Amino acid sequence: SRRRHTISDRDWSSDVCSSDLSDEIVVDANSTTTSSYRNVPGGTTRKGWELSATEMLLSSLKGVVAISQIDASFNDGFTTGTTGTQTTVNAGNRISGIPKGQIFVDLTWSDREFYRNKYRQIMGTTIGVEAVAAGSVYANDSNAADKKAPGYAVYNLKASHRWDLSPFTLTAYGRLDNLADKRYIGSVIVGNANPFEPAPGRNWVVGLNAITRF
Repeated sequence: SRRRHTISDRDWSSDVCSSDLSDEIVVDANSTTTSSYRNVPGGTTRKGWELSATEMLLSSLKGVVAISQIDASFNDGFTTGTTGTQTTVNAGNRISGIPKGQIFVDLTWSDREFYRNKYRQIMGTTIGVEAVAAGSVYANDSNAADKKAPGYAVYNLKASHRWDLSPFTLTAYGRLDNLADKRYIGSVIVGNANPFEPAPGRNWVVGLNAITRF
């Protein structure tokens, strides 16, 4: 189900979901050269919710929050893996590769009023800070403790300046991601013996974008 609420300076939306699947396909084994898959006996269940909100804190200051939570699990137990290296997946285990929760927060300031530019591009300068967090995630369906990537939280900075040079709109932008240079696992390879992939440390990007109107 979905609910949305909008007024001139506020936009809220929420979702609640629940699904039961049968014969879902999951990773059975995953090596550097081959991957195999199988159908899950007994099926899977997913239950979760999402909440997002955009709030005009001041005429030139906007906040965005998005939060999600999901419980994704197996209904029945089964075995997985190749002969000789099989492992047991218990009923109720979390499905691998899915974090239990995620949070995104964005706070953006502009030297122009957001109210007056709600339905068009913001010219001038914008500066913002982001916070991104995710919960732990398993790299295999047996939920082995040594194949569990811990949760993390990182912070980013961003800035841009946009000019209207008719018939062009020119935008200079820059980002500084992972501001604290945090070391964390950014992704996992489900079913692999070495499943963890490190996320980039502190990194930055600058660019220039031009759009023309005909």
